[in-house]
Amino acid sequence: DNNLEEYNEKSKKVLDTFAIMGGEPLENEQLPEILQALRSSCPKKEIWLYTSYELEEIPEEIKQYCDYIKTGKFEQDLYVENVRLSSSNQKIFKNEGDGFGIYYVYGGALPEVSISKTNIN
Repeated sequence: DNNLEEYNEKSKKVLDTFAIMGGEPLENEQLPEILQALRSSCPKKEIWLYTSYELEEIPEEIKQYCDYIKTGKFEQDLYVENVRLSSSNQKIFKNEGDGFGIYYVYGGALPEVSISKTNIN
């Protein structure tokens, strides 16, 4: 936790979001603990979870820490060139405090969001 707090202080000006992705995050048994540590150490940073699972399949112990969840398996034959989705079957949900609501689906207006990549070593 001390490392996360130190990282949070160093990254305040360049990092506003944590994106949990790569492989399948839900297969990591430590994911709930990782998310809890991120949320408690960096409470003002958004947490995005990218998963091939559907929203109903994601345990509450994981969802409670996420601000946004991108769901659905990538399907090559449904590929789209899009900032937020890779294939048209995927959806993005937003944590609205009392549950998750649809934030973006393919074909909808893309919400105003600034996206930047920063590598911090």
